[in-house]
Amino acid sequence: MSKSIPIDKLQPETQPQLVSIAILESVTAFLPEFSIFKGDIEADPGKDLGIRIDCRLEGSVVIPSGGVIHIGPTGSVKGASIEADYIFIEGSVESKIVSRKGVEITGTAVVKGQVEYQGSLNMHNMAKVRASIQYAGPDDLPVTN
Repeated sequence: MSKSIPIDKLQPETQPQLVSIAILESVTAFLPEFSIFKGDIEADPGKDLGIRIDCRLEGSVVIPSGGVIHIGPTGSVKGASIEADYIFIEGSVESKIVSRKGVEITGTAVVKGQVEYQGSLNMHNMAKVRASIQYAGPDDLPVTN
């Protein structure tokens, strides 16, 4: 079985710029490479979960409060939605992505569907995105008359 690349050894096109290394290192649940999972994953309400997906997942991943979802370079997710505070994508996603604090799409990522974010969005050079992107946070632009 192959091991995940340590966060500090990522290639330049996948080095975190928005989602901090400390947040990525808080991941405690792993779905391993060379496996297929079918079904939805949902954290208990109020639980702050960190999950890394290096497999093929056919289903949704929802962390209702807090949380980080890291789709590794060999990971692929095809489902209704992916939701967490932070989402870091190196692999492929065909889903609605909902990020409450930050979503980062690296140069190795392929994203199809929708991206909805409330905090920040960072898209690296070479990212392949065929999705609608919408800021869903508060409008803090000054009102002019």
